[in-house]
Amino acid sequence: MPTEGVSLQKAEEAMDLAVVQFMEEGVNLDDLNRIKMQIRASEIYSQDDIATLARVYGSGLTSGLTVEDIKAWPDILEAVDEEDILAAAEMIFDRKKAVTGWLMPEGSEEATQ
Repeated sequence: MPTEGVSLQKAEEAMDLAVVQFMEEGVNLDDLNRIKMQIRASEIYSQDDIATLARVYGSGLTSGLTVEDIKAWPDILEAVDEEDILAAAEMIFDRKKAVTGWLMPEGSEEATQ
């Protein structure tokens, strides 16, 4: 949702520009390493809270994962590199498959255009 005074068109253009810039510039490796460190820390802290641990296993198992899948998840995330991220981004941000919808309150100026 754009901030007040920013049209949906301008917000969409800014998002499109951000995607293009990301695809051109690639992944910031410092940010990627920081995120990986945060994930590792979160995994460690989650083991201290039985409710969080139960929630992780419960949501994973009800989503079709196995116990082995859930245990392997931290290692899988750790193995993700810049090439993996860019390959996924190319697939997700394919403009040929893009659809944009604007949800606006009835009677708004943009809704009538």
